[in-house]
Amino acid sequence: MRVPDEVRDTVVFVGSEGQRDGQPAIIWRGTAFVVAIPSSRADFNFEYFVTARHVVAPLQGQRYFIRANRVDDGSVVTRGDGRETWWFHPTDSSADVAVLPIGINRNVYKLTAIPIQMFLKDPPGEGQSHIGVGDDVFITGLFAHLSGDERNHPIVRTGNVALMPSCKVETAKFGKMDAYLIEARSIGGISGSPVFVRETKMFAPRTPFFAFGKIHLIGLMHGHWDLPPSAKNDVVGDDIMKSVNMGIAIVVPAHKIIETLEQPELVEQRKELEAHRAAKMAQTPD
Repeated sequence: MRVPDEVRDTVVFVGSEGQRDGQPAIIWRGTAFVVAIPSSRADFNFEYFVTARHVVAPLQGQRYFIRANRVDDGSVVTRGDGRETWWFHPTDSSADVAVLPIGINRNVYKLTAIPIQMFLKDPPGEGQSHIGVGDDVFITGLFAHLSGDERNHPIVRTGNVALMPSCKVETAKFGKMDAYLIEARSIGGISGSPVFVRETKMFAPRTPFFAFGKIHLIGLMHGHWDLPPSAKNDVVGDDIMKSVNMGIAIVVPAHKIIETLEQPELVEQRKELEAHRAAKMAQTPD
């Protein structure tokens, strides 16, 4: 399937300090994407970076970096000192979600926010009869082997829904998790990337990418399913191969992101910011 070009503008790369060829360097390790929640006012939205918790949790208290493309050319690298407050799911420790409130200068950054209206809001199986096994999915994010020197170059991978979240999925670090399984090619290395699903129905030509009902955000990328060495069934390969990527990816459902964004503290933050903006707009000069 053809994927809208602007989908790649929804993501940034997340990195940490490391070494390359014996020299200090930023190692890009994961993907985050931008989400917008509408305010009651028409002049602004609340925006957040969203990624997998396992991407940013190890960076707490450490320097880390986020790289976003510029409108003109090149990119901007923003340094975090580890003191920023990434918010995790308030009640579900198995939810691999992290969000960070942000503000984006559209004159500088070439970023497109994913409206929360595009999210599959209900838990799978509740009001989602229009989405099911076999529907096309696509993922955009970091390809660790080709992250780009001066500019982000997100890649797009495609596949299909392999299993709806009808049962808990056992994961290495998050226990039993509510998750979609998707079949996707070459899935390793894009933790935190947004995962979209396309409904299987016809649409009018030139329907915009953000036309609600055409494409949905199904969730975010947790990781891929590995076959352990003890079960390789005599796969031919070097000893350094520690596991075999089975081509099945684990996706955190979008409603877990919504639950993270709707925790009381963040809701209160949005109310306070909206009240502050309203008061500022109401001020008149002497």
